[in-house]
Amino acid sequence: MTPKKNPAFTKSLALCCIANRVKKMRMFSLTMLSVCFLISGCDKKENDDDQYGTNCKIIKNTINNSYEASVDYDLNNRIIEMNYTGSGNPAAKMTVVYNNNLAILDYYIGGALTMTTEATLNSAGNIIETNTTDSAGNDVINEFFTYNSDNKIIELRGTDFSSNITDTLTIEWNAGNATKILRTQGTILCDYYTGQTSSLKYGYGNVVLLIDRLDMDIATFYSNDFIKTYDINGVNPIHFSYEFNSDGKANKITTSSGGNSSTTVVKYECE
Repeated sequence: MTPKKNPAFTKSLALCCIANRVKKMRMFSLTMLSVCFLISGCDKKENDDDQYGTNCKIIKNTINNSYEASVDYDLNNRIIEMNYTGSGNPAAKMTVVYNNNLAILDYYIGGALTMTTEATLNSAGNIIETNTTDSAGNDVINEFFTYNSDNKIIELRGTDFSSNITDTLTIEWNAGNATKILRTQGTILCDYYTGQTSSLKYGYGNVVLLIDRLDMDIATFYSNDFIKTYDINGVNPIHFSYEFNSDGKANKITTSSGGNSSTTVVKYECE
């Protein structure tokens, strides 16, 4: 089914925060949670009208004409920096440095370092274990990721050291889409516009999941098709709709839930 025009995205905090895992984990910016379905990227050739080919990643997202999220990549197509500006909030930034199978992520608000994550990666550049510390070096959260034979995440286990709470996320996949996400707080059901491959993809690996919005990010960026509905316990489900450029890439995302709606304009770079 091809997505139709219809309101959908979300107000930065109100909707994106639904089913937020362990908030302390990546709380380096409130509106930064808007990146749930915002960022992806591509290689070198930048184009404003998205007409340069099919090997693309999103490099910039403008939310409600007031908030901007941008992403930079290295020559190996890996995320190295993400920046968030606008909406009256302090500028936020995440930087990534790679060393063999390790990725070191630093999180900043207003130029001040707030957290650091050391992530161990598998051969596909995907996270298998993380340890996050605050700016004083205190342990904040530890995570373990498990994958199936298709390199799809089927379990995430995270422990918040400040509260001694362990949360486990398990994911069921159907035709390459994350259709059911089981969490301690409840069950998330996701529906998709089946048959239309999503253009909302990142570069190599999945370190983008270390920003904050894990369950929704998995459904949005790592499923094969465009997500249509994200529903946690049947309470104010989030509805997605898309507009497309002539290359078939989604360049506008609208979401709605509980009477709130928001729009994100997506800019790509393509080879």
